[in-house]
Amino acid sequence: MHSSGAADRPQDGRNNAVVSNTPANLPHTHAAPAAESAAGDFLSLEYLGRLQIAVTGSFTGTLYRFSPLHPVQQVHPRDAFHLLDSGLFGIAL
Repeated sequence: MHSSGAADRPQDGRNNAVVSNTPANLPHTHAAPAAESAAGDFLSLEYLGRLQIAVTGSFTGTLYRFSPLHPVQQVHPRDAFHLLDSGLFGIAL
């Protein structure tokens, strides 16, 4: 039987953000971006959910960690585009 669910298809690293739940003890900081960007080029995104998550940026491959206690992270603009499109994030004011 053929399944057409998105979970069955591997991510190509460029088209979709990968969002997964993480254990509560993970730190809230993120790794250095794989694709370099000038220091002022990052966007502050706010996670709107209630669970702690780890998100892999679709452009840079950077792992970003968000939680209700630490909902705002600096995100590369090309990663931010897909994260905002997911509906789980907004631009932090």
